[in-house]
Amino acid sequence: MERRSFLRGLGGLSLGLLAGGCQGITPTGLTIHGLKGSLPAQLLRRFRQASGQNLSYQVHLTPADLFALLADDLGDNSLVSLGQAWLDGAIAPGKIQPMAKSALPSLEDLDPRWQSLIETPPLPTDTVWGIPYRWGATVMVYRRDRFAELGWTPTDWSDLWRSDLQGKFSLLNDPREVIGLTLKHLGHSYNSDRPQDIPPLLANLQSLRQGCKLFSSDAYLQPLVLGDTWLAVGWSSDVLPLLKRDDTLGAVMPKSGTALWTDIWVQPQSGENQPLDLDQQAWLNFWLEPEVARLLSQFSDGVSPLILSSEDIELPSPAETLLLTDGPALAASEFILPQAPEVAAQYQKIWTETILRWDGTADST
Repeated sequence: MERRSFLRGLGGLSLGLLAGGCQGITPTGLTIHGLKGSLPAQLLRRFRQASGQNLSYQVHLTPADLFALLADDLGDNSLVSLGQAWLDGAIAPGKIQPMAKSALPSLEDLDPRWQSLIETPPLPTDTVWGIPYRWGATVMVYRRDRFAELGWTPTDWSDLWRSDLQGKFSLLNDPREVIGLTLKHLGHSYNSDRPQDIPPLLANLQSLRQGCKLFSSDAYLQPLVLGDTWLAVGWSSDVLPLLKRDDTLGAVMPKSGTALWTDIWVQPQSGENQPLDLDQQAWLNFWLEPEVARLLSQFSDGVSPLILSSEDIELPSPAETLLLTDGPALAASEFILPQAPEVAAQYQKIWTETILRWDGTADST
């Protein structure tokens, strides 16, 4: 699943802005491969100053590009940012290697749900598959002025079926997201492995399709800003930069729970398993420092998972307002997990029959 590769120009200082400056550095030290726009420039400078390392930061455009890197020989001193949705696909064929917990003393400070992600079997004792360093969620973003006219504000997925919102909202062009939020609306999991056995699902999806004005995963914010839609379902990494610039918009994490994503630093496989060297340890432990977690959450479009397990780290709005103020909503949320082929085929069948074959007039991009 590709996500968060859109609308990076809407706000925030990123390492992508420093790509030209990084090209003059000879990559003889630690090499980091990350997603364009994912890290604040302030933290790159902070790490270089603190460590004195000859760091080379390589920017890539999509999560798929980063996953594809793991098929190459990246050398012994590289680390790669990998989306959680790609983790199982890297573990099974041995594209990444486990890291010793003893080299990562602050690992236990992470929220338990994030720790469980990196302890997926098969895994040698006292090791993990990587370090989660930022996360976000699928959210609803809306125009305050239009909802003031309606006399209510959105709080949950059920609002998408309200009669006064029909023809005025957009959805992500993504089967797992749309079917997942409908399953949540019906009291089930995003990761239900037998969606065909949930009788109301098809009818609810057909109704949702009829009320949706636009399906898009990369152009859903522009219609909202222009007033062509009143509400959009989107990724917090796209939404947060816009909220910082436009106070006419509001956003909410749905109360019944939503989809979470997280990015993880992993060590590519290079021949036999190699222990983390001191440079790699310095980079990984850097992201487990409370002040670094605060700065990442303040100046980027993601939030450090360390925020969830520490009461001493202040997180400025709007990230705090959107992602952390509703504890029950966050507790009810879940990571989208990989599917067995037969389950994926059933989701695609449902998507085709309820969304793609509907003969209405809604746009899709």
